[in-house]
Amino acid sequence: MLVRWVVSILLVVIISGCTFKNNPTPLGDSELVGQWLHESEENINGDKVIARMALDITQEGYITYHFMSCFLSKAEQKKNKTLHLLNMPMIRVTTTKIKAQTFPLTPKWEFKINEWPSQKNNQWQMTVDNILLDKVGVGEDLGAEIDSWHCE
Repeated sequence: MLVRWVVSILLVVIISGCTFKNNPTPLGDSELVGQWLHESEENINGDKVIARMALDITQEGYITYHFMSCFLSKAEQKKNKTLHLLNMPMIRVTTTKIKAQTFPLTPKWEFKINEWPSQKNNQWQMTVDNILLDKVGVGEDLGAEIDSWHCE
């Protein structure tokens, strides 16, 4: 009887932790708010390395993160890495990091802010996870841009 009661309590705790979504940290008019994009292509010893990152950070405190990297070698071998996190609540934001987590018992994602957003030559830029991002205009469709990403 005691075992059933303990198991029941544990199940309620586990299920309740997964049903309540985390509350985001509102950002208001922070410099972080906006759409950010990075695209690069390098040739290293004849091999091609493509890296792309996109962030969409809202005033309400949600982040959408897209990352893709491709390694294309002369020998026709492809190595691809992708990660897409959609509309996650940012549970903690400081000048050096962003922590995002959808539910209390799900994985946390941490993004390191290496360089806080600043304007240089009329272009807003910031560095996240050692990748330089440019702020893109509000009217630009970042989703369409991301849909066209692929490894060649």
